[in-house]
Parts: sequence; structure tokens; C-alpha cells
Amino acid sequence: GVGAGGGGGGSRGGSGCETNDPVAEALLGAEVEALRRAPPATDESDQHLECRLLLIKCLIERLDRRSVGSKASPAGLGLVQVLMFRCLFPEAVPMLNPSPEVLRLAGMPPPVVRGGGGSG
Repeated sequence: GVGAGGGGGGSRGGSGCETNDPVAEALLGAEVEALRRAPPATDESDQHLECRLLLIKCLIERLDRRSVGSKASPAGLGLVQVLMFRCLFPEAVPMLNPSPEVLRLAGMPPPVVRGGGGSG
């Protein structure tokens, strides 16, 4: 298997240096997209979600992407929205009323507007 601390070959530079690694960049994008499409976690001990988040964290550290989740980082675009509205606080969506664009980035459907017509 592949060890977590292994350094695979090639010159990697210091651990704090930004790395131009197209494979890690593509994997980060794929993992964020998979997180966006995964069903919302309902179990507090969701091992699959925990492992996916650890992998994303490692990729962010590897690529030194402190701005991941912003428009400055296309591979991680929407990561913050996915984490907030899909993974951590899905029940807060109706209260926070995020924009359709934020919900799209989070991979969430637009909120259902219930008709509150007075008589009935």
C-alpha cells in the first residue's frame, strides 16, 4: 500500500512550498465533486466521509491551497459550500437561505418553497 508519509520520488521541495502537481490537482477536483454528489451524511461516525475529508485535507496541504474553496482555486471550488450545507449543517439551509449559486456549488437542490397561502 501507499504510506501516508511516503514521498514518492522527484524533487518535492519543502513541505510549505506550493507544488504544481497536476495529478494531485485533478484528484482534489474529483474528490470535491464526489463529496458534492455523495448523499448527505446522516451518521456521526461515517467512516467514508471521514476518510474522504482526510484525503481532501492532505491534498490541500500537498498543494498548499490555503484559498481552496474560493474562486482562486478552481479544483476546490465549492468545497466550503459543500462542507457547510451538505456535510455539516444541512438542516441550516432553510434558515440561512443561501443563494441558488451557493446551493449549486454545494450540490444541493434549490429549497422547496412551501405555499403558505392563508386560507384552507
